[in-house]
Amino acid sequence: MVSAQSPHRSTERTGLLGKLLARVRPEFRVEIYVADPDDPVLGRRPCAVPECDRSRAENGLCSAHGQRWRARGRPTMAGFLADPGSALNGRRNLSPCSVTGCRYGSNGFGLCTRHRRDWESAGQPDPCAWSARAGLLGPPDPAECRLPFCTLWTENARQLYCKSHATRWAQLGRPDSAEYVAHCQLRGKARIDFRGLAPQLKLELQYAVQCRHDQATIITAPPVVAWTIRMATDAGVISLLDFTPQQWQELAGPTEGSYQRFVLFARDTLGQFLKPDLGRVRPIFGLPIR
Repeated sequence: MVSAQSPHRSTERTGLLGKLLARVRPEFRVEIYVADPDDPVLGRRPCAVPECDRSRAENGLCSAHGQRWRARGRPTMAGFLADPGSALNGRRNLSPCSVTGCRYGSNGFGLCTRHRRDWESAGQPDPCAWSARAGLLGPPDPAECRLPFCTLWTENARQLYCKSHATRWAQLGRPDSAEYVAHCQLRGKARIDFRGLAPQLKLELQYAVQCRHDQATIITAPPVVAWTIRMATDAGVISLLDFTPQQWQELAGPTEGSYQRFVLFARDTLGQFLKPDLGRVRPIFGLPIR
């Protein structure tokens, strides 16, 4: 079993946090990193299905469209792309009330909560015929859902989202509005989530991602980095230096692959910070010695 080094690598880590802060560029020092789809190292092209903005996962398709393609018996790709089906969950327009002009979210029988209550009071006649005769209810200028891709109305003036998106927001623990909007917009897109990591571990991994990007020689898809993040989180470390390269190799498993190579690469990138600065100019007897 792998165990962290304890007299701890505190001497190795002395000053490392400050060096990383100085070295990691702002575009990588973020909670969630989303690479440009055209980035040859970290990016993933969009799904081949027209108007789908999710990232490719297999056969040129995002994971959701890939699942549909397999469920149809793996038809020719040209045939599938010509008819990929309805928009995916999280991207399709939510159903509004069937009453003309009403954009509150549907709550059964094609009616919003307000119109459904009136419909039930009317004895539940044919909902289609009833909705054709019903008029608008509620305030004259309802607020629209804060999610940029949703055009439904909020249920009341205190809410920020339509009925369905308010339910999803509550299920996620009622996050900050900006965080929730970003979560919804990023659904299905390749990204690297650094949230929840110890400050130094976060910077170490961000620096490793930055180095891979700058070297531009080895493709490093976001799931590769995510695997390393999960492994480090499960190991309970606060720095990659808590384990030796050999211990990380043991933890990563014997199979050689891009996942195992990245964690060792990330650990190795810290080596340059740990070596003594032999190139420093030190004056002795008034003469600089390199």
